[in-house]
Amino acid sequence: MSKESKLSKEEAWRVWELTLKNVPPEYEFQIKTSQDVYPKGSQVYICYGRMSNREMLKRYGFCLMNNKYNNIFIKLKLELNDPDFKYRYYILQKFFQTEISSKDNVVSV
Repeated sequence: MSKESKLSKEEAWRVWELTLKNVPPEYEFQIKTSQDVYPKGSQVYICYGRMSNREMLKRYGFCLMNNKYNNIFIKLKLELNDPDFKYRYYILQKFFQTEISSKDNVVSV
């Protein structure tokens, strides 16, 4: 298990400054909505949605250290003649989202 690492306020500020280092001072960010008005200088929260780190990296160029929506796709094959087939199949159904296809006495999960 890895420890959760947190940046100090000073470290976070240094990362923020390095991020904005190449942005020209006259550059402005604008947020436009159809209903809400945000006064200049107010803090705005952005929700990126529920997605895995892979999807966030593809779309936005970053990922989260502790992302509760992170997932991985694993393909498993269970043989019907396995003596522990029923138990293994039960565990897979109970704890994982499964799509099952049966072919040649093998169950692909």
